[in-house]
Amino acid sequence: MPELGAVVSIFPNPARTNLNVAVTTEQSSPVTISVFSVDGKLLLRKEERLSIGSQLFNLDVSDLASGFYMVRLDAGNSTITEKIIVE
Repeated sequence: MPELGAVVSIFPNPARTNLNVAVTTEQSSPVTISVFSVDGKLLLRKEERLSIGSQLFNLDVSDLASGFYMVRLDAGNSTITEKIIVE
């Protein structure tokens, strides 16, 4: 998320029950964290607010079947998409 001066880390990968999304940013902004199946179906969505500095957001992925998923963060005009594995 270069426009926000943000660094994003998603862990653990592979995940079992919880997925952490760590964001360090230089600007405040609303953020939407979404989890999609590989065929594009929205499975989880979480609305949060980024504050200047570091934050850690937790997603419960315990209801997701084992497999590959995409995590997308949307903040302002920025989007980051990362592939994750749920075991």
